[in-house]
Amino acid sequence: AGLFDVQWTDGEPVRLVDLTLTGGEAPADGLGDVLYLWQAEVELDRVEIAANGDPTVPDMPWNMDAWIDIRSSSLALTDVTISDNHGSHAGMECDHGTVVLERVTFAGNYSYYALVALPDSCDGTLSDLVLTDNDGGNCERALVDAGAAAATNLLAAGNDVGPCRLFAGEQLVHATVVDNRAHGLVPLIEVDRLGHS
Repeated sequence: AGLFDVQWTDGEPVRLVDLTLTGGEAPADGLGDVLYLWQAEVELDRVEIAANGDPTVPDMPWNMDAWIDIRSSSLALTDVTISDNHGSHAGMECDHGTVVLERVTFAGNYSYYALVALPDSCDGTLSDLVLTDNDGGNCERALVDAGAAAATNLLAAGNDVGPCRLFAGEQLVHATVVDNRAHGLVPLIEVDRLGHS
């Protein structure tokens, strides 16, 4: 793993507060440049995650690298900034778990598949997200793939998603989307319910 490997917390959350996490790089196909969770509960509060991942690693479908790898775990981010990171696979990848993002800013990141990837095996909430000047490269996922997680208060500006979607999920309420770059025939945002946007 990269900077932090947290496993088997037995109901006692690990809290990281007022930190800058930078320079993380797991080995190729490693588990979490910054944070790897297995059967764990982790809370990040007032944390900056910056300049992690190796931009020289090529984008490859079989490369499972992510900045944050959540496996059968819960993760809560509050007042967190995620900036200038490079992901040859994904930014935040979840496989069975719960993810809560509150007042989280993603700025200037590159991720081949998605900044946030929450499949149906993961739930949670995303509120007060800011996405600015991020790049994504592959249409298999959206830049933010929220799955079944409830999403509210999204600001997305200046992102380049290529031929991909900017956001996908079951619902998105209170979204402001302006000056994003995309091409192709897929919708910029794909949700079952879009309201007050």
